[in-house]
Amino acid sequence: MRKALLCLGALLWFVQGILAQSTEEVKKIAAELSSEKYHGRGYEKQGDKIAAKYIATEFTKAGLLPAWDSISQPFKLGVNLFEGNTSFAIDGKELIPGKDFLVKKSCPKISQTLQIIEIPNEVLSDPDKIKEYKEMDLMDKVVVIDYDEAIDRLTKHDTIPKGYFNLHCKAYAMLTDKQLRWFSMPGNAIKETVGINLSKKAYKKGSKEVKIDVQSTFTNDYTTSNVAGIIKGKTNPEKYVVVCGHYDHLGMHGTTTYFPGADDNASGIGSIIELARYYAKPENQPGCSIIFAAFSGEEMGLLGATHFANNPPVPLESIVSVINLDMVGFGKKDFIAFNGNSEPELMSQLESAKAAKDIDITLTPNNNINQSDHFPFSEKKVHTVFITSGVKDSPYYHSVDDTMDNTTFAKAEELMKLIIGYIESVK
Repeated sequence: MRKALLCLGALLWFVQGILAQSTEEVKKIAAELSSEKYHGRGYEKQGDKIAAKYIATEFTKAGLLPAWDSISQPFKLGVNLFEGNTSFAIDGKELIPGKDFLVKKSCPKISQTLQIIEIPNEVLSDPDKIKEYKEMDLMDKVVVIDYDEAIDRLTKHDTIPKGYFNLHCKAYAMLTDKQLRWFSMPGNAIKETVGINLSKKAYKKGSKEVKIDVQSTFTNDYTTSNVAGIIKGKTNPEKYVVVCGHYDHLGMHGTTTYFPGADDNASGIGSIIELARYYAKPENQPGCSIIFAAFSGEEMGLLGATHFANNPPVPLESIVSVINLDMVGFGKKDFIAFNGNSEPELMSQLESAKAAKDIDITLTPNNNINQSDHFPFSEKKVHTVFITSGVKDSPYYHSVDDTMDNTTFAKAEELMKLIIGYIESVK
């Protein structure tokens, strides 16, 4: 008995050692994917294709079988590309993209000097004053608004007159003292009105004019790809667990500014690749089969996951569960399990795995949300859960500061142990 316990202890020590080493590997993968050569893993300079090639290579090196005839699953999307010059100056002073300003992804190609019209805060709750602005011809003007004040009045007091943001102007500059955040989804179409998020620190009240130069190009048939490989199970190969996350991020804002996306979602892809390496070793072959999937197009509206769910490599009814990892780099202890409230059995298995392996994290079930790649599967009634440390704990979410230096990876080891423990429970 003592000998058996010693052997078990040695095995546990060996597994712990592998996983501790794996934490460093997760960091290496995330550092690679968030580096400048991937151009923010968007579609400028084909950053998505460079990232997809890297992930496909790592899956293949680990020994994964292609999920389809190929390890890649191409699909098309429409996107506004910011590969050319993107600059913004106030009264001749050039501002820094990502730090001082961000032009919204829906921005058309423009090179123009615009006069500034400031809307005072006291006008925000005055329908008659707003009406005066709505009747003005502002097509050679940029309207400057205290966006924080406007949102506060909209959400807390509901005092903003209807149509406030529908002035007939060429551009809006939204002043904020919060972190500047960029979003790709508006880039699936071009808007006539230019939107600019502008740091209050970079704007001086009473400024006269801005010069904006955005050399964007819209394409309606950009080809990107999901990447997925399979580890076959040894006892129940007909049953599949999908471990997935998105690899795409926000790309580039002009010729030099890129969004690293270390937490969102190089952290999830790092965990997925390292889990694939773990299970590819013969001694770790799982009982069920596992599909490791890296999706593109998440930031454009879950396009890659939707394409995968509509064109799965195996019948959906053979998929036992989908575990989606998105933004897991800031889990100091607490992780959220979105859709967990709708999946009591799956949550029970995860909790049992956590207890069995003495994992020091809290996994809090929550309601379903349509903001990550689990959602197309839950809509098709596939059992799924979205594990994340959440936007609240990711202070640099969708900003140029989502870097490796600003990401902790404090619980990467525990998260991998949780997934391993859960997969062991699938019979």
